[in-house]
Amino acid sequence: MAFYSAGRRKERCHCANVTAYINGDMKVRKLGGKYDERVQVAPTPPMGWNSWNYFSCEGLNEQVVKEVIEAFVHKGLREAGYSYIPRVSSKLVHFPITDCWQINRTAEGIIIPDPHKFPGSRRSQSLDYLSLYAHGKALKFGLYTDTGYRTCQGRPGSFGYERKDAETYAKWNIDYLKNDDCNLSNETTCETYKAMFEAISSTSRPIVHSVKASCGPEMASAVSNMRRVGQDIRDNWESVLGLIDIYNRDELWRYSRPGFWNDLDMLEVGNGGMTMDQYVGHFGLWCVFKAPLILGNDIRYMTSEVKNLITHDELIAINQDRSEAARLVWRSENGMQEIYTGPLSDKRRVALLLNRGNTSANIQLDWGMLPDVTEDTSLKVRDAYRRQNLGSYTNHIKETVKPTSAKILVLIL
Repeated sequence: MAFYSAGRRKERCHCANVTAYINGDMKVRKLGGKYDERVQVAPTPPMGWNSWNYFSCEGLNEQVVKEVIEAFVHKGLREAGYSYIPRVSSKLVHFPITDCWQINRTAEGIIIPDPHKFPGSRRSQSLDYLSLYAHGKALKFGLYTDTGYRTCQGRPGSFGYERKDAETYAKWNIDYLKNDDCNLSNETTCETYKAMFEAISSTSRPIVHSVKASCGPEMASAVSNMRRVGQDIRDNWESVLGLIDIYNRDELWRYSRPGFWNDLDMLEVGNGGMTMDQYVGHFGLWCVFKAPLILGNDIRYMTSEVKNLITHDELIAINQDRSEAARLVWRSENGMQEIYTGPLSDKRRVALLLNRGNTSANIQLDWGMLPDVTEDTSLKVRDAYRRQNLGSYTNHIKETVKPTSAKILVLIL
């Protein structure tokens, strides 16, 4: 497998037994087989909403799902690009969870929804009515499963039932499957993820397959569309930085491409544990790293400030641009400031100036940090979050970045 560097115009990539020709903006020229199918399912980082961060299992029910779907439409999130509504049943967390969406299996092994949480499933023992409800609002719908014998909360897992579950989810018109990794014995998650991927591929339904970090990025890139990079996110700045550190340590930008994305976990924007400046940094980092933008807040009652951030058209455009993910190019001696850069379409670059520290910092971006840009090149610079043109610069630009936040710049040749 070959990986891509900023500024390299054409490379040859051997991915999942197919050959791809990719230019500087990561546009797929020639693909085939299962990798081609995955590119079609997730050509850009998936965008959507996930119930776990705010509702966990205890607060999730049919009424909440329908209210969130309605809020997506009325608050303009669908038009902003968020289209997936995956419901999570259970995850390993630090407080007890008592119930989840799946409750048992029939004698034939078909997964059964919890009729108390989802009374609409009582008659048919199916959730196809909810997927139809979402599809009727021009949204896509997803579910959670676990690749083990049981989910993290002890509900039925998919191990040994991969083909049956894939057929069931396809019959229910599911678009997105989040696959956890609890309660395996001697099997490896890569093997069981492969079994589910092959089961999904055998159906006629295009389904995004999301897996956990326990399967390494190279193998995961062959059996899924997105892979979690590390531990579960928490609603604090330190948790965000911890995930960024894993992204840097493992050089995960190398694996990002149409059809497969590094999942830094669901967004915490709007859940109240961080300042708005920290949420700007959090959201901006996910955008430049081409991470899936999966909302995790209660969008029914979010503030206008939160809504304006998560629907920010210029930041979302950076995330959805079919170009390479940004990577670390500079770090200060004390480790508190960093610069990440990456290419964008139309001869543009994105640069994120990250201030990890608790005081404001002046961060200088030198043109020497940008591949294929000489120091005497004149670049137009735009502050993407503030939607403000900063002017034309040669050699470098120096910006003041607020404490525990980031500034996202778009550089135009």
